[in-house]
Parts: sequence; C-alpha cells; structure tokens
Amino acid sequence: MNTQEDEVKKIVYLPIVFLLCFSFLMARAPEAQEEKKNETTGETSQTSEITVNFKEQYRQTMNNLKILRTGMLDYLNDFKAAPQAKTFKEMIEQDIGNGLSFPEFYLEQIPEAQVPLKDAWGNEFIYKSQSEKFWLASAGSDGKFGGFGQEGVYLDTDKDIAGKDIIISNEGFIYFPIDEQLYRFSQRCLKLLF
Repeated sequence: MNTQEDEVKKIVYLPIVFLLCFSFLMARAPEAQEEKKNETTGETSQTSEITVNFKEQYRQTMNNLKILRTGMLDYLNDFKAAPQAKTFKEMIEQDIGNGLSFPEFYLEQIPEAQVPLKDAWGNEFIYKSQSEKFWLASAGSDGKFGGFGQEGVYLDTDKDIAGKDIIISNEGFIYFPIDEQLYRFSQRCLKLLF
C-alpha cells in the first residue's frame, strides 16, 4: 500500500527522472535516421533505404501540418472562427480580404515554393471545421483517409506506419506516429518509476 511519503516521492522524482531519461535519449539519438549496413558486404540494404524514406515522408508531412496549423491558429485569433470550407483546396483559395488567400497572408513567412499544400505523397490535405475548431489531415501513404474520429499514436515501424493517417487540430496532433525508440525508452523509464 502506498503511503503519503511514496506519493510525494513520485511527484518530486517523476520530473527529474523524465528529464534524465529524455536527456539520455537525446544524447544518444542520431541527427537523422542512419541507414543499416549489410553486415557481410557493408552496403546499405534496399529495405533500410525504403524504411528511412518512408519514415521521412511521415516526418515531412507532420512538419507541413504543423506549419499549416500555425497559420490556422493565427487566422483563428484574427477571426475568432476557423475558415468555413468543405475542402482544403476551397479553404486555401478563399479570399480572406484585400484579394489575399490564406497561404498568401498567413503563410507569408514561408517561401512560396515551400508552402505545404500537399502531403509527402502528393495528396491534398483534408480539412474540416466547426466554429472555432479545425482539423487538418493527411490520408497517409496509401491515400485512403479513415476519418476524423481517429485518435492516438502508433509506432513508426514499417508494419505499424504503413497506410496510417496523420491528424492535427487546433489543439495539436491527435493521431500520429511516434518514434519507436523513444516510445520503448519512455516505457523503460516509466517502469523505473513505478
């Protein structure tokens, strides 16, 4: 049975252990995913290249969604409502005033060539709004969107990530991949605590 002293220790030590675990992980994490080397020939395996590119496409799409979310939050702050549109294309083409569209005004700090209007697989983003709430999504690598009701996380392993969607709202990501190593490491840290 937990005593009050045990509860206080958890409250005090949890942030410290989390910071230590996070620091350890960041120190060991490579700047980019390294490709696995074939043990016998020393050459990069084709499977590894596909995995790295596949994960990179998901990361790129998540970054694009973050950029769009930032612009959407600025719009929401200015108009106190999300843009009313049925599709992403309709939303970005709307005249928001002075003959400017959403990307021209709210994403002006991004060079036009880099404005993320599609996901990493060339598919148009999916948009939904309701009053002050908005959702942006990518239908993932297979281009088949499973709906805005999806929530949670999934590992960024080949078997778990394939065909999965990514969804962000004004509150942040609500359905997205997480790094497998980070997830496993965080699980070990939690076991240490409890």
